[in-house]
Amino acid sequence: MDIFRDQKHTSATRFKEPVLKNTKNYICQVQKFVTNITPAINTLDPTIFTIKTKPSTEEEKVDLNALTKTQREADDDPCTISACRSVPELYRQIVEFCEAEDGLEVILGMDYTITFSMSQEFGDDRYIELSDDFSELVGLQKYLSFFYSDSVVAGEEHALTNNPYMNENQFNVWNTAGGYNLDYPGDNEVLHRPAAYPLDAQAVDGHISDHTLSNLDTRVSIDVSLTIPHPSTQEILDGREGRTRLIARFPLKDYKEHRVIATDSPDVFTLRENIFLGCEDLTRGNPDTNSSILFPGEFSHANVMVETRYLENKQFKRVPTDFGNHGFWNLRLLFAKKIK
Repeated sequence: MDIFRDQKHTSATRFKEPVLKNTKNYICQVQKFVTNITPAINTLDPTIFTIKTKPSTEEEKVDLNALTKTQREADDDPCTISACRSVPELYRQIVEFCEAEDGLEVILGMDYTITFSMSQEFGDDRYIELSDDFSELVGLQKYLSFFYSDSVVAGEEHALTNNPYMNENQFNVWNTAGGYNLDYPGDNEVLHRPAAYPLDAQAVDGHISDHTLSNLDTRVSIDVSLTIPHPSTQEILDGREGRTRLIARFPLKDYKEHRVIATDSPDVFTLRENIFLGCEDLTRGNPDTNSSILFPGEFSHANVMVETRYLENKQFKRVPTDFGNHGFWNLRLLFAKKIK
């Protein structure tokens, strides 16, 4: 049985008569599953971080809670990722965004960690607020900023810290007054320097992530379900068991490859990720990898659904696979009768 479908993740077919009247005597094999799409790397908020403006000394006197959300976010500059299918493409979009911002640079390491570096001019007026998902997955503080220090660190007259702080003028006022006692940046967006402020150990190098950028690729598998009596598939995560009825599951990590090409210089290297972007048979010519012994019943209709499974927020998330305007899939099933 061959099933073709363009643009949609489902296919519904009802037969005039049952194709199989006693399915327990048969085995179903997925001989072929061909598609020309690669799912998006995650289903998280596409806005991974936002550049915000620090309030000036005069603005600090204004009750920012009285401003509407639209007024407070008028000067925000969000970095939004779109149509991303690989980690290098994600990094390329981040770099393209940062290049448009004077004084902000992002660097990808050989181990796929990233570093945010800011110039003095950038840190005077702006700071970065990371989304909760981006902050947790890459291992960076939610707020990244650059501030002046009254001491010399590593030969520089300024240092970086993991919290958003005032600009130079605000720091002078704070230092003269002995320190403000303000709440940590919340709904009122007030930036402050606490009475005892730590100097970041990465003052010169910038803000370096603890985890790899690849953590943003939360894809696990492409799942294909079919309305036919067959056993369920077991899923276990953190000791919790779940079951779902699938005719085939294709782990996406089997279809991508990471490569690091080093050179004589430790600062020059190439990161390459190979993924399938054209027609690909996910069975790779081995139908035995997705075989099911059928339960008693009749096979009178074939409703197929293709979904993408992600691992996000410590749980599996299954969403309809997006085939867009040009995507298609072809499922070929072989029903073999058991010989006693």
